Amino acid sequence: MIEEQVAERKWRKQKLTAEQRREAKRLRAEGTSWTALGRRYGVHFQTVQRAVAAGDPPEIWGRHLADSGYVQVMPSDEWPFLEAMKRPSSRYVAEHRYVMANHLRRPLESYETVHHKNGDKTDNRIENLQLRTGQHGTGQAGRCAECGSCNIIFDDV
Repeated sequence: MIEEQVAERKWRKQKLTAEQRREAKRLRAEGTSWTALGRRYGVHFQTVQRAVAAGDPPEIWGRHLADSGYVQVMPSDEWPFLEAMKRPSSRYVAEHRYVMANHLRRPLESYETVHHKNGDKTDNRIENLQLRTGQHGTGQAGRCAECGSCNIIFDDV
């Protein structure tokens, strides 16, 4: 009896990643059984049921306007670039850097800056953002040569 309770507690602590949740939801819609999904991910089938029912966690947990005039966001723990881009003293990331990193599908380097073309620090649409090296003003503007996150070509501006 005790062993069953210990095993049940282990099952309850297991979790699926966001990618596994999305895949499980898709496979379940295609007719895969809950038991088969549990075996696929090495978890109890009820763990898969709870994860699919819960859905994806919000991508952004918090958002505020900093004194600098830039919007700051707190990405979820599952954001792939969190550790590479957050500051040691805070979980918040500048929203324009968050948007650019997602667009490029890679974390930004420390020497890369993101420029707001229209000058509005709160307008973080990708169409309004420009990747640059060095400080703003004169410098170089980055654009993707092959529509991917690498092979960036820098133009003098």
